[in-house]
Amino acid sequence: MAGQGITVYEEWSAAQRNTYPLPGVCVDVERMSDERVAVACRGWVHVVEVNALGIATVLASARMHRRLDGSDASVHIASHVHVDGDTLYVSGWDHLDVYRLAETSTDPDIHVSAQRAHFGSPPGVAWFLVENAGQGTLEISEVTCTATGITCPIDATTIPPGGSATLRVVSDGSGDDVEALVGIVSNDPDDPEVPVIVLAALADAVDPLEEAPDFTGPTVLRDYDAGTFTDATLTLSEIDTAGEVAHFAIFGTWCPACMPVVVAMEPDVGDVLPTGARFFLVAQGEPDSVVEHVLEKIRIPVEVFLDGDESVGAGLYDQPRVGVPFGRAYVIDSDGFVTDVFAGYAPDDVNDAIDDAL
Repeated sequence: MAGQGITVYEEWSAAQRNTYPLPGVCVDVERMSDERVAVACRGWVHVVEVNALGIATVLASARMHRRLDGSDASVHIASHVHVDGDTLYVSGWDHLDVYRLAETSTDPDIHVSAQRAHFGSPPGVAWFLVENAGQGTLEISEVTCTATGITCPIDATTIPPGGSATLRVVSDGSGDDVEALVGIVSNDPDDPEVPVIVLAALADAVDPLEEAPDFTGPTVLRDYDAGTFTDATLTLSEIDTAGEVAHFAIFGTWCPACMPVVVAMEPDVGDVLPTGARFFLVAQGEPDSVVEHVLEKIRIPVEVFLDGDESVGAGLYDQPRVGVPFGRAYVIDSDGFVTDVFAGYAPDDVNDAIDDAL
C-alpha cells in the first residue's frame, strides 16, 4: 500500500515489484484471501485480486460519499480497513462503514464524480457525472436544492447498469453567502441520498477569481540528510511580486486523515513543479515544537508555514479547525488572484491548475 495505490513485491524482494495506481490516497490494506486484498484509500474502498505473477486486477471499488445527517453533510475519509470473512469494516473520519463484496447483487450503485461545487461571485456552472456502477436500474427520484440562486437540473432520471447522467449545478450569482446542499435521492439501498456541497459568494471564504489575502510569518524546512531545520520568513505577496505561481495547502498534524495526503502531495507536487511555481504547506493551529516533532518522524521535505495562531487558516482563508480535514488548497497566479480552490487532493487536477496559472 502506498499514497497512490499498491505495490506488489515478488518474494519480498524490493528489486522485483509491480506498482498499480488506485483512486484516492491509499492508507491501509488487509488480506481477504490468498489472492484478494482490501484497500482503504482517502475517499474510496477497493477490492484487488493479485495473481501468482503479481499482477493486480481491481474487482470492485466503492466511493465513500459524504452523507446527509440532518441538514449537514458528514465526512467519509477512510483511514483503516479490517476484514472479517467477506465483510469489510472501514473506519472513516466520523463514521464506521461496513461493505461486502456482492458478486451477484442486482442492486443499483450510485457514483457521483465529485461532491463539491465552489463558485465565486460571478455566475457559473459545475458539472457532475452520476453513474450507475451496479447491476440494477438506478432511479433518481429527486434532486433537491433550496438555496437562492442555485438550480440543479439532471438530464436523466433512469440510469441503466453501466450508464450515466449529467447533473448541472448552476449559480446565477444572485445568492449571498450560499452554503447549501444538493441532495441526489435515488433507489440505491446503500446511498439513498448523496449530497453535493455548494459554496457561492461567501463573505469570509476565499473563492476563485478573488484577490488572495496576503500574509507573512515564520516557516520551517527539514533537511533530512543533515537532520537539521532551516527557519525562514515567507510573505505571500513576495511570491507574486517575483512572478511566481503559489500553491499551498492547509493541514494539521492533529488530523489523522490529513497526513497521508500531505505525504502523497510532496512527490507529486513538490518535486515536479514547473519553473515559476512554488509549493508550501500551512500547518494550522499547532505549536512550532509539535510541527517540528512530526517533521522529524514523517518525511515531508517541503517548506511549512507555521500558523500556530490560525490567523491564516481559520482567519484569512476561513479554514475551520474542526470539520472537513484538509479542506482547502489554493493556486494563486502571479497577479495575486486565486485561480483554483481544492477540497482535498487530486494530483492531476492540481498540476493542471498550476500549469494554467503560469
